[in-house]
Amino acid sequence: MLSVARIVVVREPGGFRVFDKAADVLAKWGAPKTDEQFIAYGALFTDAYERETVVIPPGVRQVAIGPFHPTSVTPSKKGKKVELFAQRACGCGHHGERLVHAVVGLDGHLVESNEEMLWEDPSQDGLCVD
Repeated sequence: MLSVARIVVVREPGGFRVFDKAADVLAKWGAPKTDEQFIAYGALFTDAYERETVVIPPGVRQVAIGPFHPTSVTPSKKGKKVELFAQRACGCGHHGERLVHAVVGLDGHLVESNEEMLWEDPSQDGLCVD
């Protein structure tokens, strides 16, 4: 899988500031305190995004067994587990919807991340995107 580069651009007095490293983001905003901040850090440090609703598109090949739930945050021994969603942007092969299980530590660092494929679009079989 090829990850998508994530940056944060903030408008500050006199211009814009780019944050392109996790350490810079953590230095500016510190550890997350709210569920929304855990979601933001999880999305920033993976190639995933939040979903408020999950609708399986017609005609897809369902890989995992549902039902599928929107983005959530639950306590974990290592911090907070954030469930996000992602699609492969580049490369060859399936570009289906994936569920990303990210654990964001209480200090804001990404502790672990794994994913599972939820569904694939058969019309994209063999698709290569550069």
